[in-house]
Amino acid sequence: MIQSRRRALVGLLFLSAVLARPIPLCAEENKELVTIKILAVNPMDAPLDTVVTHRLPPEILPEHVVDRGGLEIRYDSNLVSYYATTSVKLGPKETRTLFIKVKNVWVLNPEYIEKVQTQLLQTVSSLKGTRYEETATKLFEKTTEQIDRIVDEQKKEKGIQKQIELYRSHMKQLQQIEQAVLSLSSLRKLASASDTDVRTVKFYVRAKNPSPEERTMAIRALLPKEITSFDVINKFDFRLLFDENEGRFVVEKEDIFKGDEEKKYEIILRDVWYITKEELDFLRDQASKILERFKNSPYEPYAQQTVDSIVQTLDEIWTLQQENEGAENIEDRIRAFVVNHQKMEVVKKKIKELQDLLLEVPVKRNTEIDQIKQALSDLSKMFDILSMGFNLDLSTTWWLILGIIAFLFIFATSFYVTWIVELGRSRFGKPKDKKVKAEKKAASEAPAESPKTP
Repeated sequence: MIQSRRRALVGLLFLSAVLARPIPLCAEENKELVTIKILAVNPMDAPLDTVVTHRLPPEILPEHVVDRGGLEIRYDSNLVSYYATTSVKLGPKETRTLFIKVKNVWVLNPEYIEKVQTQLLQTVSSLKGTRYEETATKLFEKTTEQIDRIVDEQKKEKGIQKQIELYRSHMKQLQQIEQAVLSLSSLRKLASASDTDVRTVKFYVRAKNPSPEERTMAIRALLPKEITSFDVINKFDFRLLFDENEGRFVVEKEDIFKGDEEKKYEIILRDVWYITKEELDFLRDQASKILERFKNSPYEPYAQQTVDSIVQTLDEIWTLQQENEGAENIEDRIRAFVVNHQKMEVVKKKIKELQDLLLEVPVKRNTEIDQIKQALSDLSKMFDILSMGFNLDLSTTWWLILGIIAFLFIFATSFYVTWIVELGRSRFGKPKDKKVKAEKKAASEAPAESPKTP
């Protein structure tokens, strides 16, 4: 207890930019080093021997530390970050400042930006001729504007604390861009909603000046955790930052307030809490198709009961969503979405269970006629799949038709040859074999007969 009371009080982290060369700080100069100041305070009236420990920013690695200032750099596996520590002797009521100099790593790497841009171009190029071509082009235009804005914000002069916040926000945005261009599900979502009919919600930010005097206040609000940088449709004059501790985006700005004045701001967000009817219909259709596979099997009653439960759950999801669609309070929509999302997971789990159960359904052996019917059905499905994803020109269409005709010719020829061989082995080929055997027998017995005398 006595030892715990004698622990030093470590102050908050202060960051200041230091030039690599001892020249006056100018707006045009690049900030190459950052000094981390750690305050060690002894509130006691007696001397104090203690250990000072301070967590370093998560971006800092040991190789980024230029001057440790007598502190040791160690790793904390629980916090997944490095920290600085040292033993100090403090006099009564003494306050001591410890310094650590690190490289300014809060600057975006141009190579990483170029890598993301290259991936964007490759995605647009690879999706040409598919139904996602237009969506990929829109995604490219939108993300290019976003990257240009990030680069411009990086060039602006700002304090180191603001630079760190912007760097984290920009890195998060670039990572989300990188994930979006490589995700087909993201493209499907963008394809299902054009810029004209995208569903939006208003996120309100309220602030009040508690003082009777006019003052400039900083307004800062956390966005819902489901919101990514793509989902911020219009932030107006707010800055979009990323809070590392909360793990979500925040909006921030400064504004002038009169005495006791209260203001209300709005941010336009994409309605990520809305489950489209297409998603629900897809799951409903998937369940009904699986049910067909259980027809005339011992598991048909169980499958029917499970599918009925799935359909009922999907109807409940749609009903609850419609009830909260017009809610002005975004929290009501989020609560409804949480409930519906849990139900969606249950539906997907039941569909997966039915798919696994199909492995236990006995497989019927197809005859040659069934195989031909199945081949024709597969060809029909092939046409449907191709028509969904590609815009074929006239030349490609004719080559595809000729290829299918060739496939049918080879398939029919092989079936005909097989049929002829099997026919020869069947009872229809036996009379011919008997006739041949009789002729051979007659020929062999002819020389044994004696000539008749007149």
